[in-house]
Amino acid sequence: MNKSKSIISWGQLFLIVGTMCLFLFTLTQRVTFEKQPEIVPVQGFVMSGGVITGYSGDDTTVIIPSSYSLGPTTNMSGTITFNNRNEALNFLQEHYAIGSEGYYDFYREIYSQSYPWLCNYSIDKPSYIEGTDYKITSITARAFEDNTQIEKVVIPGTIEKIGNFAFQDCSNLKEVVLNEGIKHIGDSSFWGCGITTITIPNSVETIYPYAFFRCHNLEEVIIGEGLKDINNGTFNACENLKKVTIKSKYDIEAYSTEAYKVFSRCTSLEVIYVPEERLSFFKNTDPWNLYSNYYKKI
Repeated sequence: MNKSKSIISWGQLFLIVGTMCLFLFTLTQRVTFEKQPEIVPVQGFVMSGGVITGYSGDDTTVIIPSSYSLGPTTNMSGTITFNNRNEALNFLQEHYAIGSEGYYDFYREIYSQSYPWLCNYSIDKPSYIEGTDYKITSITARAFEDNTQIEKVVIPGTIEKIGNFAFQDCSNLKEVVLNEGIKHIGDSSFWGCGITTITIPNSVETIYPYAFFRCHNLEEVIIGEGLKDINNGTFNACENLKKVTIKSKYDIEAYSTEAYKVFSRCTSLEVIYVPEERLSFFKNTDPWNLYSNYYKKI
């Protein structure tokens, strides 16, 4: 009876070992040269949770992020005297990220201390990087106030509310881009800015008093389809405002006082375009009927 044996030749063994070595080399190279995630800082903004509370950068064009994550921390420590609870709360908001280590302990101390309070602090302050952990939904009051560096700002649609006085007296702010998603433009939010045109997105429902007061360079305004409420003095003293287009589908409530109407002291106003089906409303409803001679259909 014949017996058969399976014998691997030296040549075949060399080929197998060589193939395995090549495979391992290739795998090692792939792992070695795989690009690592880049940490991209979000610089200049002061943030707390989903809120922008300030800006310390010096960019002329500011693109507000729609979200962010917490990056590497740096320790800061020292001694500070808080004369009252508000000073301590402002310190908390500026230096602690909501939910970070020590945040809630410090918050509880604020309400248990007697003032003036000599506080010894040690904070692992995080940096802000690009990410999606915190969605930015609002800008607080006075966050960018009196910043004369900014010439252009882009506000994302994740932000639903622009706070009162948020950009007041940013005198060199010439261009404001408001994206769909914004719902409320706060009291005096762009007072005294240098903008020449402004387009209000369809998503905006309310414009609060004096939002664009004393925007002396403003020449054209386009208001979207969703506006329901506009308040006294919104475009007051915009002396160069010539053209307004109102696309709203609603009977817009226009709250006003005797001294401050929507377009008070807009001495260059030439025309207000409105949808044809809304002409009657604007011409016959107080205080819109003050501008009855300016209306034309879109």
